Amino acid sequence: MDGKKPVKLDITLSGSFARTYRGHGTDRALLAGVMGYHSYSEEIRDALDIAKREDIDYKFIEQDTP
Repeated sequence: MDGKKPVKLDITLSGSFARTYRGHGTDRALLAGVMGYHSYSEEIRDALDIAKREDIDYKFIEQDTP
């Protein structure tokens, strides 16, 4: 993102990620990464709330990609 704040994200998940992303925290981890947090950041657990507070419009799209 080169220091820029994301405004809108459409994140496509396929395979096992599409089936388990909520329960395994993939959604939070992906959002945290796009917002610039490191893999060890405590903010990962709150990434969904942080994104909403920051007015980041995000959507997870479940799709089977061959």
